[in-house]
Amino acid sequence: MVFVGLLASVVWIVGCTSQEESKPIEEETMASTIFLKHKVSDYSAWRLVYDADAPRRLEAGLQEMGVYRDSDNENMVLMVWSAEDGNALKAMLESADLAEKMKEAGVTSVPETWMGESME
Repeated sequence: MVFVGLLASVVWIVGCTSQEESKPIEEETMASTIFLKHKVSDYSAWRLVYDADAPRRLEAGLQEMGVYRDSDNENMVLMVWSAEDGNALKAMLESADLAEKMKEAGVTSVPETWMGESME
């Protein structure tokens, strides 16, 4: 549970709006790109669990933009997603079984997660 809280706490949003345009975060619909990087014990085993968990990401409104492996360490993985709904993403990151799913997949490091908003 602490792991899920930590994961959710490292997600941050960068925004730049004027005073008149400011709205509560729940009302904003700006597209975001989410980056998540972590180490796994075995990429092939992790990938099977990751692929099987695709419905959770779809339900949270995430579109996969890519999954990358470090050229020097094939067990270091970077996932890139786009999202329209920050609330659905937050709910996914805080879901009770996400930490268990990551453990099952062989994640061996605390994930680094960050989010950036489109400047269009």
